[in-house]
Amino acid sequence: MKVLFIFVINLFNILIKHTDKYLMIKQTIQNLLGESAGNGIKKEEIEVVELLLELQLPEPLKYMYQEIGNDALFMDSFCHFYPVYDLLVVDNKIQFLEENQDVCRWAFDMKDTKVYQQADDEWYLLENISLEKFLSDILYYQCAIGYPFGAEVLLERNQLFTILDAEWEKVVAFDGLYIYWKKDSMIWYLSDDNSVGDVYYSSRNEDSFNSHKQQFCLK
Repeated sequence: MKVLFIFVINLFNILIKHTDKYLMIKQTIQNLLGESAGNGIKKEEIEVVELLLELQLPEPLKYMYQEIGNDALFMDSFCHFYPVYDLLVVDNKIQFLEENQDVCRWAFDMKDTKVYQQADDEWYLLENISLEKFLSDILYYQCAIGYPFGAEVLLERNQLFTILDAEWEKVVAFDGLYIYWKKDSMIWYLSDDNSVGDVYYSSRNEDSFNSHKQQFCLK
């Protein structure tokens, strides 16, 4: 009995450790999909790509492709995630994402998965952000741009941030992009030198949009 108990505990720890490798991206996708099902890629297809590249892809990236790799909302709303078969090996990096006008591209180092951005043919390390957090931020932004219901927020700024800080979750705060999330909805803006410009609301369904329309003076 004691041996069986130890075996179960060890198995549980292994499962938890494995899940931790993509826990953030899993939560992000759940937040953004709600009760909907994503359109993903089969595990076997990803394994074929790993064989061709002669490496194992990072767990958060694999999980993302398995859950939503064929979902245009996540893959192509603003930035373009490469289909898994089109991942590129460039300068010991795996290039996986580009801006919609191909001005910038992103890749991760094959050894330590640090994220790099390419602009003007030079690669720059994005410091203080992991690959998983970067993927999470981009997915939130893809949906902020791609959700079918959206409007500008005209509520006075002090009132707005009082509500956001109390009732919403800040999920993105990186490189001038700020996104707050609440079930089925996001409020987001770009900031330069700590100044807040236009603020926008995005929702995945009309009911959520209508429920926030008066509260945030959506127009």
